[in-house]
Amino acid sequence: MAGQNVWAVFTAVAVVLPLLHAPMATASTPVAVEMTCPYDGTKFRTTVLASWSTWGSDLDHRPTGGLWPLAECPTNGFVFLQDKYTEEELERLRPLVLSDEYQALKTEVTYYRAYWLRQRTGASRELTSLTLLQATWQVAHNQEKYARYVGELLDRLPSDIRAETEQNKVLRLRMLYGELLRRTGRFDEAKDYFQDLLSDLKPDSNESIITKLQITLSDKRDAKPRSVRSALGKDKEDHERWWRRVAPLTSSDIFKARIKHEDPYMYGGNLVWSLSGRQLHWYSPERLLTLDLDAPETKPEAISLPNVAGLLPLPGGEKLIVATRRGSLEQLDLRSRQSSIIATIPPLVEPINVVMAQNGSDVVIGANGTLVAFDTKANQIRNLPLPDFVQNRSGKSSVRRISSAAPIVIIEHRGHLIGWDYRKGQTAFDWVTNPALTVVMPNTDAAFSGDGSRLYVISETVNHFELEIAALNGRSGEVLARQNTRGLNPKISVSKDLQFIAVADGESLTILDNNLLFVVAAITHPEGFNAMAFSPDGRYLAVVFGFSRLVAVYAIEP
Repeated sequence: MAGQNVWAVFTAVAVVLPLLHAPMATASTPVAVEMTCPYDGTKFRTTVLASWSTWGSDLDHRPTGGLWPLAECPTNGFVFLQDKYTEEELERLRPLVLSDEYQALKTEVTYYRAYWLRQRTGASRELTSLTLLQATWQVAHNQEKYARYVGELLDRLPSDIRAETEQNKVLRLRMLYGELLRRTGRFDEAKDYFQDLLSDLKPDSNESIITKLQITLSDKRDAKPRSVRSALGKDKEDHERWWRRVAPLTSSDIFKARIKHEDPYMYGGNLVWSLSGRQLHWYSPERLLTLDLDAPETKPEAISLPNVAGLLPLPGGEKLIVATRRGSLEQLDLRSRQSSIIATIPPLVEPINVVMAQNGSDVVIGANGTLVAFDTKANQIRNLPLPDFVQNRSGKSSVRRISSAAPIVIIEHRGHLIGWDYRKGQTAFDWVTNPALTVVMPNTDAAFSGDGSRLYVISETVNHFELEIAALNGRSGEVLARQNTRGLNPKISVSKDLQFIAVADGESLTILDNNLLFVVAAITHPEGFNAMAFSPDGRYLAVVFGFSRLVAVYAIEP
């Protein structure tokens, strides 16, 4: 839960359901549950979040829309910092929670009480400070409490800065300190502080842009919150011009629209090409549309696919293998529109994370806590080994990608992308997508090349509004190339021939060469990109835009 984040994650948001880039907002799934108060046994009902998604943050790292709520007991004010407690943990907390000092804090917000408890239970200094920062977010509209909480945090930050050894974290702490000075009306101090900080920054860095704005805001006596997005002038940014600063641009006019189709009933943006590359399958959890490149004006007719979690095309283009959430593997005939069950698999409770790939005669299906292979020749299902932490669902983890050329699946777990060899039942490599985000998974996407030789990863960094793209050896995890870009909500796709890498970073889509050195093309769309996929021959790129439920197929003409 969010209360367990480490200090280093600041702006990293706990993305549980990956959502589209849109006007700054959050999306969550509230669930009413019954809980029991420790120490007095009182039952109470409260609303918790089964999932929580957010994109963007303010300059004080407050996620846009708020933060994960902490449940609290209505009688003794106990704050639930974790889902479950052992008897030993509760006994250690008992004298603190039932003390007069803690009981006097019932008028304080939950994260402030959590901060008070962490101060007294041996929590790390960084985690304690983070919890106090989260408390300031809760009282942003209460001037008295906000000033008091921020004052306590400003007293702690100099020691945090001195104790920190990683320079990127030191910089973030320093920028936060200046932001809190400005937000509490200490404008002259804030201006002097940011002017000193500016000399330590690279002139074209995101931090430099924000620091210059902070100096201007301090001059204007402006204490209002600002989002990172607005501070960087993202709405006015020339994405192509920014890319030219980090990589040469060789061409900017290779996209030729081939097909555009809008369907108001499509919820989701899953794209799968036929093996021939002449049909594009666009599916949601309940329906399937097939777009024919040879008949671009023909309006596709939807096929009902209840509980579909993933699908994979078979040779010939007339049949698909469909994995369903209810636990069946089916074969769908596109001509007759009839499907038949061919095997039983474990129920796929989180279809958004289901991935499928064909490796030889095996169709490999992966999801949270599930990895199975369907042998198309023997018509049999067999379970494949997974690490213990995935099977036990320890923390947030999921199978994210499956190689079609090697027995490797990519498992995302607590800031790591783990290359798991499912034949040997062992880890092939462990790629830390962001060393500072080891508790909450960063927003990350990954894609294998067609021959499995490379794995491309795009993920959030600790820098403001910045993503890192890495090219790895698909079998050993060795880093082959790296590149950075501005953006959020990353998506990545690789053409089968490894000629192009497509990167979507918010509202911009960039085509790179396979060594991440040259920008081949860059386009923008105000809704952002929900999904994208290269055709098998690399000649077409299909994309789904934002919330409009519009799919487009572009012919790529280098």
